[in-house]
Amino acid sequence: MRSSIETGSSRVFEPFKSPRFKLRSEEPSLALGAQPMRILAGVLIDGVKITAIGVVAGGLVGWGLSRLVGNYVPELKLPEPLLLIASAAVIFAAAAIASLLPAVRAARVDAVQALRAE
Repeated sequence: MRSSIETGSSRVFEPFKSPRFKLRSEEPSLALGAQPMRILAGVLIDGVKITAIGVVAGGLVGWGLSRLVGNYVPELKLPEPLLLIASAAVIFAAAAIASLLPAVRAARVDAVQALRAE
């Protein structure tokens, strides 16, 4: 007999079982014949995509909140657009560099040995 905690948690996690949230299980089989540079590029592109989404979303939310707060605090000066673009570029570059280490590690892994280890 299942406890109420088990059935409650299964209901909570039920939406995550849909195909939209599936694990990326096909990638090891794709890596079997892939060149290391292709794996490196794929991991870097994934990191850059996530960063781009975050920078755009953060910029839009920040702009909207600054406009909202500006209605209540008229003395508030909005930052210069060049400063915002420069800070977004720094964040973007830092994230791209941070994606480089996992990308290099993924490119160096022998897919056959990694599958045998599992």
